[in-house]
Amino acid sequence: MMITYKVIDTLEFFAHESTQELIDAYVAEGKKVNPLDSDPDMDFYKHIHKLPNTSLVAAYHKNKIVGYMFAITSSVPHYNVLGTTIDSIFIYEEYRSGGTARIMLDILSKDAKMYGSKHLFMSAPLKSVLHRVAPSLGFTKITSVFMKELD
Repeated sequence: MMITYKVIDTLEFFAHESTQELIDAYVAEGKKVNPLDSDPDMDFYKHIHKLPNTSLVAAYHKNKIVGYMFAITSSVPHYNVLGTTIDSIFIYEEYRSGGTARIMLDILSKDAKMYGSKHLFMSAPLKSVLHRVAPSLGFTKITSVFMKELD
């Protein structure tokens, strides 16, 4: 199956006719593995293109967006570096084999380097596919994120 890849801004992403279906699938899968309600702030994402140093890579099959990876490059004071944080990534299950994530990551990495980033950071829910495959994509676990409910 022929997949094409393109760096786009969030305006183009949200204007595409297949985006809502993709977001719905992302949210549904997230609810299975994440104790937090998966309820992305779409208004934030629709306007984030105004911020510098954002990257969105989309994967297309027959003009349908079948995956995306969104990241923000910013200062990471804790490590005293400019780093790129992958905020969200989702690929329909049927497009996950064949290197789709790796190709998107390579494209995103080039964008991050263009912004001066020295590292990619990413978190993944413990029981998610992403958590299992992150090491095969070149990521090293450097920390754990904990959550505490506040009343």
